[in-house]
Amino acid sequence: MRRALVTGGVSGLGAACTTRLRADGVQVFTLDVYPDVDFTVDITDAGAVYDISGGRATY
Repeated sequence: MRRALVTGGVSGLGAACTTRLRADGVQVFTLDVYPDVDFTVDITDAGAVYDISGGRATY
């Protein structure tokens, strides 16, 4: 199965990408600072991104 992680997935281009990827059968996980996404996180916070990655994020 193909998977994608889309930042800003709640509006604008992020939402459009999420819709298109899901229509193509991709399992999509969304991140945003707004609610109603898979992971509510501020991607400018390296510690928060590290936490949601299960400790796999590197910089």
